[in-house]
Amino acid sequence: MSENKNVLAAIGYIPPLFFIPLFLSGDSTLAKHHGRQALVIFAAAALTVLAFRILNLLLGWIVPIKTVFNFLEGALYLLYIGLSVFAAIRAANGDLWRVPILGAYSDRLNI
Repeated sequence: MSENKNVLAAIGYIPPLFFIPLFLSGDSTLAKHHGRQALVIFAAAALTVLAFRILNLLLGWIVPIKTVFNFLEGALYLLYIGLSVFAAIRAANGDLWRVPILGAYSDRLNI
């Protein structure tokens, strides 16, 4: 039964599936913890997309700035993917690992 909750918690880190551990895990503290973190990582990635789209719209006509924005956007995407993979592995192992910086925001969610 515990392995089931670990798998449920790890599945939540697949980007649009963060709701699975939040709503289908029952009373599992581990699954809810990782579901909240997956939600915050997904929201941060979505806000990153939105912010860089707006910045490219406003300042993208300046080639050096557009190049820097594209580099930063790609680096942040890689960071989000790396965080998600690492957190999914920790969730599958049954660890209540907290994502640096973003973990503080997930603790505030009452889901």
